[in-house]
Amino acid sequence: MQGDKIACQTRQIAEQADDYVCENPWYGVGISAMMSVLLARR
Repeated sequence: MQGDKIACQTRQIAEQADDYVCENPWYGVGISAMMSVLLARR
């Protein structure tokens, strides 16, 4: 099914993002701060 494929891809992307943030924690902090600023402007 299409929904299952999307859910699987989403899980894979989330795992890759988690691995990246674990390897580069300061990038994760910076990205989080930038997203907070962008969302606060809405």
